[in-house]
Amino acid sequence: DEVIFNNRGKAKLNGGKLPESIADFDRALGIKKDYTQALKNRASARYQLKEYPGVIADLAIVVSRGEAGAEEFASLGISKYKTKDYQGAVADITRAIDAGSKDNSTYAARGFSLFALKEYEKSIPDFNRAIELGQHDTNIYFSRGAAKFSLKDYKNALPDLDKAITTGTTDPLAFDMRGYCRY
Repeated sequence: DEVIFNNRGKAKLNGGKLPESIADFDRALGIKKDYTQALKNRASARYQLKEYPGVIADLAIVVSRGEAGAEEFASLGISKYKTKDYQGAVADITRAIDAGSKDNSTYAARGFSLFALKEYEKSIPDFNRAIELGQHDTNIYFSRGAAKFSLKDYKNALPDLDKAITTGTTDPLAFDMRGYCRY
């Protein structure tokens, strides 16, 4: 029955056998179309495979049923960010944060989405929070510096641009902005 296929799929998911787990979740959903846990599990496998449109499709159903929590909203929002639906990403990630998500990647994705929407002032607190929670990659510092630069806060943009450059960015724009900030 559907529970057996879902549980077997979950075991495969936990064992890193992602395509095989999806096949079992598909079988579970073939037996019982409204099996929410199988949808959540299949979305998790698809997320790990970076199959973001599939994640969005599965989790949209879960959300429509009122059965999504912080984890589902975070995965949905990050998937929307990855597919360049920045407004949808901001909305879903905000719901994830409101539901208790404290993951650095959640804040980073909302910051990047706000940045893409040119909402620079709103993006900075999310970049700050992502860094506080342990996200220290080059893109965070570059984007935070670029947001400050766009707001003409050159003094505070400079340390972020320096950090982005020293941690490996090769984006010529970072070097150009840093040079401008110094003068």
